[in-house]
Amino acid sequence: MRAIQFKIKGASRILDLGCGTGWSVAEAEIDGTPIAIGIDRDAPALRQAAVRYPRISFAAADGLELPFADGAFDCVIGHVSVPYMDTRQALSEIHRVLALGGRFYVTLHSFGFVWDRFRYSLSHANWRDCLFMGYVALNGILNHFGMLQIQVPWKSRTQTFETFNTRRGAVLSGVHCGFESVATDYKSRIFFRLSGLRSANPGSGIREIGR
Repeated sequence: MRAIQFKIKGASRILDLGCGTGWSVAEAEIDGTPIAIGIDRDAPALRQAAVRYPRISFAAADGLELPFADGAFDCVIGHVSVPYMDTRQALSEIHRVLALGGRFYVTLHSFGFVWDRFRYSLSHANWRDCLFMGYVALNGILNHFGMLQIQVPWKSRTQTFETFNTRRGAVLSGVHCGFESVATDYKSRIFFRLSGLRSANPGSGIREIGR
């Protein structure tokens, strides 16, 4: 049993954002037999996913520039993929590709993830990663107060962004991007889940912080 499992009802088209090897959507509890697509920037992971789950379609794509039409999906999921993107940009793109009445469910890193990694790097004298965790913490603080986040301040071929999120910051970002019924649930030490609705009747949703 995985630490997180998505439960999806009433969706005919599902997008797994930052799917990795594909297990998130493959192991989700899904009603019916919807069309499922997973996207990621990691080509080796996508090749593994295609072999393991031949009934799911996989494609290389950037989560901030999704190659899909507006309203193309009824549900978008993502397990700790959004923490490697600008929070508001990622949620804005999710909002765009969701159909009216569609929902999203993503998991985000909490401060526990940053603290655990910082302590590990400190104990191993990995000063560069300690500094990097300071950058990640700063991004989380900026998001918490509804401010713009920043990319990695030095050149990196493999990683251009990372953040953690607070529940308050995540909910504010979801509301800012136009979602309704924005809520958080399932909190472990290192991540929690954020969900929201692209309502067919804007202004009718309920904003929640935590549950």
